[in-house]
Amino acid sequence: MVQLTEQLSTLKITPVEIFDLACGTGAVEAEIYASVPKNSWTDLKILTGDVSRAMLDYLKQRGEEAGWSALTTKIVDGSKLDESGVGNSFTHIFVGLEIFVLPPDTIRQLVAKLAPGGTLVVTTWAYLPWFSLLAKTSARMNDGPSLPTEEHLWKALTDGRPWLDAAFVKEQLEEAGL
Repeated sequence: MVQLTEQLSTLKITPVEIFDLACGTGAVEAEIYASVPKNSWTDLKILTGDVSRAMLDYLKQRGEEAGWSALTTKIVDGSKLDESGVGNSFTHIFVGLEIFVLPPDTIRQLVAKLAPGGTLVVTTWAYLPWFSLLAKTSARMNDGPSLPTEEHLWKALTDGRPWLDAAFVKEQLEEAGL
């Protein structure tokens, strides 16, 4: 993601229209604005979507305080993209770990929202880097809850789909036409 946002700083195509699905507190937007020279911010148009009004309110305030004038927030349920009212001419679409629990055809729907030559960025994990810390913490608790195995936790986080497997991710992207 960082490499892609750095590439945004040298784009010749304007305007750059970005959609960030499941934007949360705005990690993607912070990277974009940190990478794009301030005098080029007028070339940006960023739509952030999330199901959480609280996240969007926070991001809107964060953007206002930082001067991110190209930022628009909108309630968007990623499981109902066809009903979202989100356009279909984005140069860049970002979707984070929310992809784990969205319907299987979500990537295809996101690809359909890209302008010709657009870029889809999907964030996933190859492993759970924090699981060992969680296991150590759990082991120190006297009467704490039992900790599921890493495999069971992974399945719960990803709705049973193998998002940690690079071949699966590649297959999902290829099936969506990428």
